[in-house]
Amino acid sequence: GPDIHARGFAEDETVFDEVRPRIADAIASSVAEGMNDPYQLQQVVRRVVGRWVNESYRRRPMIIPLVVEA
Repeated sequence: GPDIHARGFAEDETVFDEVRPRIADAIASSVAEGMNDPYQLQQVVRRVVGRWVNESYRRRPMIIPLVVEA
């Protein structure tokens, strides 16, 4: 799944287990719709993670997604 690196957010990496499938699903559906621009995919990731953090923790952190083409 997606790798998540957080600074100053949580010491236990298992808190991100809930959002990883959401990110993978959002990327897969975006690619299936024909979106293949890395910048657009980064925006999709930013929206999914931002929504999850806001719903779960009521915070608005800086989110810097990095999409790497394989």
